[in-house]
Amino acid sequence: MLQNTKLGYILSGKMHQSYVKKYKKQCHSLFVQTDSIHHMTERFWSIEEMNNKVLTKEEKACKEHFKLQTRRLETGRYEVRLPLSDSVEKLGESYDTARAKFLALEQRLIKQPPLKQDYSAFLEEYVQLGHMTPLGEAKEKKKVPHFYMPCHGVAKDTSSTTKLRVVFNGSEKGSNGISLNDILMIGPKVQDDLLDIVLRFRLYRIVMSADIAKVYRQIWVHPDNKSLQRILWRKTPNQPITTYELNTVTYGMASAPFLATRCLQQLIEDETVNYPEAAKLAKDGFYVDDLITGTEDVDTALSIQQDLIEMLSKGGFTLRKWSSNHPALLQHLAPEDVE
Repeated sequence: MLQNTKLGYILSGKMHQSYVKKYKKQCHSLFVQTDSIHHMTERFWSIEEMNNKVLTKEEKACKEHFKLQTRRLETGRYEVRLPLSDSVEKLGESYDTARAKFLALEQRLIKQPPLKQDYSAFLEEYVQLGHMTPLGEAKEKKKVPHFYMPCHGVAKDTSSTTKLRVVFNGSEKGSNGISLNDILMIGPKVQDDLLDIVLRFRLYRIVMSADIAKVYRQIWVHPDNKSLQRILWRKTPNQPITTYELNTVTYGMASAPFLATRCLQQLIEDETVNYPEAAKLAKDGFYVDDLITGTEDVDTALSIQQDLIEMLSKGGFTLRKWSSNHPALLQHLAPEDVE
């Protein structure tokens, strides 16, 4: 038995005694069972190697694409271009497949009124927030590279917020046998491994966690790329089928996780001068859109928490679902923001 996994790695690697004492002093309550010191030594060095992963040619290209093609708008939000690895002309036609799948989905929704109600409400919110826009007939007929994505609902009864999410299928093949995801660069991982984040989290005395509301949808897609994010929808079968374009980074797109986490990282970099301590904790504490971090005392935690909220809001990101091991960090929040 070892009192702390990080400490176990240090001990097994025969690190300097001052380094060992540092982690002995800070470790708290995480216990693990290990097969052997040799096994833990191997794990320690494998984690170090993962953190220094060499990027592939495509990952380097995607990283450079983001750097050159992303801009921050006057509102503080970020606008990205989709990181395409090949010509959109290769996609072929996708409307007929999307229409057939929409009609099948529509029949299923008609047979399940509660599901239809949630599905309609989800897409209605998309329209109200400006996250998708109906195309006029003239624009729809205009010959521009485009891609129509089928979509479907995914229910999550355990969620305390959204019980149903509409997911868009960027992997649907066009008439040429190629999908949009096939020509999108996925991008490199830009955040720390979850294990590293949890190990740091275990060292804090006062801890807190939260997540970002609708993180993908806070990032705008450049107007030139919106035609690649088309869907079909109508509220009732007696209405004409309408084409919509999605205006934000979208679920179901291969590049979406990279674009979201990279924009979050960019915001942290941009705001470091204004929120140095909060930026440091955010840089080390985010896993996708989930934040787990902490400090050594309540007063510092309250100050950092407020700075985190303000800093993230500068980029259009809202922190919610707050949890903490100390009630002071939750008492001043709106009830709907507390998990």
